[in-house]
Amino acid sequence: MRNYLMLLSVVIFVGFTSCNNATKTPSTSVNTSLKSKTHTTLKISGKVTDVIQTTSYTYCKMNVSGSEYWIAISKMPVDTGQVLYFNIGSEMRNFHSRELNRDFPLLYLVHDVSTIPDGKIKSLQQLERAATKPDIVKKTVKIKPVKNGITIAKLYANKTAYAGKKIQVRGKVTKYNPRIMGRNFVHIQDGTENGNNFDLTVTTQNKVNVGDVVTFEGMITLNKDFGAGYFYPVIMEKAAVVK
Repeated sequence: MRNYLMLLSVVIFVGFTSCNNATKTPSTSVNTSLKSKTHTTLKISGKVTDVIQTTSYTYCKMNVSGSEYWIAISKMPVDTGQVLYFNIGSEMRNFHSRELNRDFPLLYLVHDVSTIPDGKIKSLQQLERAATKPDIVKKTVKIKPVKNGITIAKLYANKTAYAGKKIQVRGKVTKYNPRIMGRNFVHIQDGTENGNNFDLTVTTQNKVNVGDVVTFEGMITLNKDFGAGYFYPVIMEKAAVVK
């Protein structure tokens, strides 16, 4: 099994470097705490200070105990200020990304990453609390609901009743993450709230801009788990912008 995992890691590594024209040279100056940890149970935690999204990968600049370096992970929604937990991966020196036309003096290819620490979430209630991203801030907005639609507060207050149903919600776009897992992730707010729930996550193929006021029509799903710690108690999926 160990040999299989090592072979799989090599295959992924080769595919990544061939797609990005990377150059790796031996390192002698990296902190020993960051070396040779790819296939261990070590979990590193750090805060994301910068994010670059590409077609297939997400590049995150991490601050780990005061040290800063970049990691590359499979494409996923990540925001600055967020904490990631991961195993350190293959070290790459003088890495050049053709898609970004940018050089990274030091980059780690990370296979195992999560937004939650191992063993910390043991109940659905804890998972729902952990799903709230740290930098989702309530905006000062007041959006009139669309006719035959509902507010975000009403949706959260009656989420069970709306589960599996197609509804319309109108709100202001506060965050837009394109091309994540084959869809765009959008956050909207309308100025209403139920408890601490004031933000609705929407997945769509439509392109929008932060600041737009839009009406989405889509299916409501409860307890959606995309993996890697991305769990949504309420999410609108396969939504379309309604004119």
